[in-house]
Amino acid sequence: MVIRMYNCYFGDCFRISNDGQKDLLVDCGIHHDSICENKKSRKDRFDSIHADIFGKTTDFLLTHYHEDHYNGIINISKNHNYKFEDVYIPDIWNEHVSIDATNVVLLEDMLAECYLARKRSLVSFLRAICSSKIYFVKKDDPIQEKYIALWPTLDFINRRAHSLYGEAVETLQLSNAQLEQLNTIAERVKSTVLDMRDGNVPVEELLERYSIAESSTVRFLETLNTEDKAYARTAKKLIKNLSEFGNDISIVFHNKTYEKHENILFTGDFGSESYLWNEMIYPSGKPESRSIYDKYHVIKVPHHGTKPYFNNIMADIIDQKSILLIPNSNCGGKLKNASISQNYSLLSLTNEATTICTNSNHCDACSLNGNKCTCRRCENVSSRPNNYIDIC
Repeated sequence: MVIRMYNCYFGDCFRISNDGQKDLLVDCGIHHDSICENKKSRKDRFDSIHADIFGKTTDFLLTHYHEDHYNGIINISKNHNYKFEDVYIPDIWNEHVSIDATNVVLLEDMLAECYLARKRSLVSFLRAICSSKIYFVKKDDPIQEKYIALWPTLDFINRRAHSLYGEAVETLQLSNAQLEQLNTIAERVKSTVLDMRDGNVPVEELLERYSIAESSTVRFLETLNTEDKAYARTAKKLIKNLSEFGNDISIVFHNKTYEKHENILFTGDFGSESYLWNEMIYPSGKPESRSIYDKYHVIKVPHHGTKPYFNNIMADIIDQKSILLIPNSNCGGKLKNASISQNYSLLSLTNEATTICTNSNHCDACSLNGNKCTCRRCENVSSRPNNYIDIC
């Protein structure tokens, strides 16, 4: 097994390769604030990732619906017409999930475009994967043959989505007409994604339906109050809460069978609250229901290694042979309160684990030490001429 970690600044992209199996690309995106003043650098990086997977049969897994995890796929599809064979996405779409979940992810996307001037269309991502075989992923679902999802559960998705959608309706003071518009868009997108999964509708028709959804989105945004500054501030606070939903339903996965020296754990942007970790690790609330392994060789840490997402469980599941992957860099200088927690440096020292960061220029521990790395063993992907590093 080889895991290739690409330099996507403050963003994620990993390729997992196993002998005799298709490669799996996990996420592919760059946060728009990390190098937004240099769009060519962003495109060049995505072009290099495409060149690296070109000619290979590759699957793609999206851990959650945030642009710094999927905007590379939009770029690769648009500029290179690349098709992934199988695509795995968080299950907010199936018949057992409330339409509230679709409303929440679409509303966050639309509000960010309206009030934060971000072009990060989820519908554009869905268009980009139209030609692939789609799999919805929830807890206990397989990912390829080798991996299995530990999170999210449909129960959590429904509970959290219902609460957030109610909060959004109240906060934005949406009228009945606006609610009807929003629900119509959500139903159209959801039914189209279901048809993508079932593979019973021509790609051309799917693309046309997404175009209609995008036009409807523009009309919905025109109904929002963009002139009232107080309303705008309220909307921006709501965007943050809606964004947390995307993180909280991140696909967390590991290898299906225990392999002492090849156990891997990928966490997306999961885990801002301790209760989420408890719910994932102990599904029944009892110790015997523990779902994770005792130790992992490689862990992709949650949410770019930021402090709010650090959990003490990390100290229990790593040892001196473990490798922590931390995709975080402050290229561009616009990301605030998103630096790497010094807890990972402490883990490296106390557990003798290795840390691999995109760039240590966005690390609390380094900042306190004159920008010198304090980890016992650390490597930076940005120092590599090919902008990636292979972990075996």
